[in-house]
Amino acid sequence: MLAVFTTCMTGLLVFFLALGSFRALLLLCAIRELWSQWQLPDDEYFRALIGTDELPPISVVAMTYNEKEQVVQRVRALLDLEYPRHEVVMVNDGSTDGTMETLVQTFSLTRVSPAFTVNIPTQPVLGYYRSRVQSRLLVIDKARGGTADALNAGLSAGRYHYGLAAATNIIFEPDALLRLARPFLLNKSVFSVAAVLRSANGGRVVDGKFVPVVSRRFCPGVRTVESLRIFLFERLGWNRIASNLIFPGSIALFLREHLVAIKGFRTDVETPGTDLVVRLQRYLTDRGINARMLTIPDTVAWTEFHQRSARDVSQSRSQLVRQRGLFRVLLEHRKICLNPEYGALGMIALPYYWAGYIIAPFLELLGYVGLITGIVAGALTGSFVWAYLAAVLGFDMLLSVWTVILEALTDHRYAHRSDIVRLLLYALAEPFGYHQMNAWFRVRAFFTIRSLRFHGQHSPTRTA
Repeated sequence: MLAVFTTCMTGLLVFFLALGSFRALLLLCAIRELWSQWQLPDDEYFRALIGTDELPPISVVAMTYNEKEQVVQRVRALLDLEYPRHEVVMVNDGSTDGTMETLVQTFSLTRVSPAFTVNIPTQPVLGYYRSRVQSRLLVIDKARGGTADALNAGLSAGRYHYGLAAATNIIFEPDALLRLARPFLLNKSVFSVAAVLRSANGGRVVDGKFVPVVSRRFCPGVRTVESLRIFLFERLGWNRIASNLIFPGSIALFLREHLVAIKGFRTDVETPGTDLVVRLQRYLTDRGINARMLTIPDTVAWTEFHQRSARDVSQSRSQLVRQRGLFRVLLEHRKICLNPEYGALGMIALPYYWAGYIIAPFLELLGYVGLITGIVAGALTGSFVWAYLAAVLGFDMLLSVWTVILEALTDHRYAHRSDIVRLLLYALAEPFGYHQMNAWFRVRAFFTIRSLRFHGQHSPTRTA
């Protein structure tokens, strides 16, 4: 029995050493990617292109639901983005508080006939409206169908080849579209581009520019470090190893024709963005298209993390939904995993998501139980205990610290050194409490799964 126990604990140690080593490899690749980004032409070169036809036109798609007080400000912010040719498609998803009436009055909307083919099924569209004062604004009024359904209506109505889905809680940088479009000019094999989405907690707008401030609350502060780690080392590292898994909710620019070809977002899944990007990669690979999906280190938008305490995090439904959604997507596309026909996506990316996000939380919690049991029973040596903790917690701590250092060296967005010091402290503190809490929430998500039945491409809906 003792031999079986030590063998299992050794197996867990090897698993976490392998997982941590791969994440360290991602960090090294991310550093190379950051260096290559520094070699690109400066922003003044690309701003010089604003008056030319080189930059691809973009359809910015957004949805609104019962946002009467904020919707006008959101529309104007999207229209004011620094870009030569872009339109804003705002979808009113069945609002009942007068949101649509506010849009009609403010922007002098008039009803028009759709001058396009509706290619993605959605809940019934009640009307399409053009603005008399803003020629780049199209408003769609439709029955309530949820975020994915609303974005599908907007993607179907967009007139430009490139599409960007804008979430409701996003604060865009003025030059966000310019930065997202840059890789398309430099590399014709790029099919989608995502950028860094940062924490807006405690920040403020100064002279039209958002100035971040690191929160003094523990959970938002650690979430900021976690977000930086995901974008600055994990996503950038994937640029070098395999095609990135770009999620639309993370601010991504896509070729709209591809999204239309796969019928947009599914409305019968919990995480439509995660599902969409895997289906898109599968669609392109099946057609022999070697498409690159990149993440750039540029900060293009900000969002606020609402969890201010451990209790808030534990009660956050979104945490459970994201984990359940990822599991369902990976399970539904399990035939891709370890399938050499899908290249690095099947052989590296999806196995990593299985190991790092699905299996690892279970093994981590199991390992803590085994560690305590082994210490009490005297079955584990002190050197093994320290090696195990270093493999489980030390790798992530070092990666977080390096992420903060890279942030300080490259982006220079924080005005005070105290913010960087605070981020470093959060990086050092994350493995002690928050890390274990996060693992438990990931495991807990599986106990809330009621069914693993998979539906078709879309739930039954009607077109416009």
